Amino acid sequence: MRTIKTEGNSKLVEADNQRWILPIDSDDLAMAIPYGLPWEEFINHPAIPEKLRQAGIFTYKDLMEKHQAALGAIQAAYGQDLATITILARKFGGNQ
Repeated sequence: MRTIKTEGNSKLVEADNQRWILPIDSDDLAMAIPYGLPWEEFINHPAIPEKLRQAGIFTYKDLMEKHQAALGAIQAAYGQDLATITILARKFGGNQ
């Protein structure tokens, strides 16, 4: 877990591509408040939320300020899908 920033008596921490707000004197994630948008609740692609977080995109503001990173995250998620589809197509249909 690493601290991103502190403000007053709370801190923003990150671990495993997730962010939380904690009291400054605690590292107990059971006490934490999730930080950022719940991408999984409105993005139906399973890999995009994780790719967005890996790109440092947790909030609407992040999304607006990091358009290229967001595009790269989305392309990376769909690139994984295309690779899988290509492998399956080769197995199913060969060179047809």
